[in-house]
Amino acid sequence: MKIQIVNGNGLDVLVQDISKDNIPKFLGGNSECPFLETAGGVYGKAAPGEGEQWEEVQISAKDKFELKFQLKKDDLIAYRFRCDNKDIGFAIIESLTVTISSSIFNLNQRFQKTEVVPNARHLQGQTSEGQIAAPIDGEYIVQWDNSFSKLRKKKIQYSIHIEPQTSETPIENSVE
Repeated sequence: MKIQIVNGNGLDVLVQDISKDNIPKFLGGNSECPFLETAGGVYGKAAPGEGEQWEEVQISAKDKFELKFQLKKDDLIAYRFRCDNKDIGFAIIESLTVTISSSIFNLNQRFQKTEVVPNARHLQGQTSEGQIAAPIDGEYIVQWDNSFSKLRKKKIQYSIHIEPQTSETPIENSVE
């Protein structure tokens, strides 16, 4: 992944690699894709976009909050969230069940978890958003992690959208 810091809104840099017709209007492009309008928005915006519903949850100190989804390969998870006090860890985890059998053992199941969006702390008041296509069929866990906090509970507001992959063109992953 290449990261480039730009001055201003960055539209001039985006159009070097992406057609303006494929850039959402909220970023200065021409796309009126309804999914992007509900999953996206202006970075740092405090309130949900028009027609977008946000859920709210408090996460106790030393605890995690998880949402689990069964997805098919290339289904899209789009997320948007903010933490109102201090910071919160966030990750998306692929949970894979591996079944092992042999002539000696009847059946043994092992669970393997892989972070498809690595756990990272997100700052207070910052709206974080992104999307990722499921690399394989399986269970995916969207996780907010407050286990590092010994005393403070955290309040988060979030919006998660699951879109089945229907087009022939793969969707690129993006994480902010």
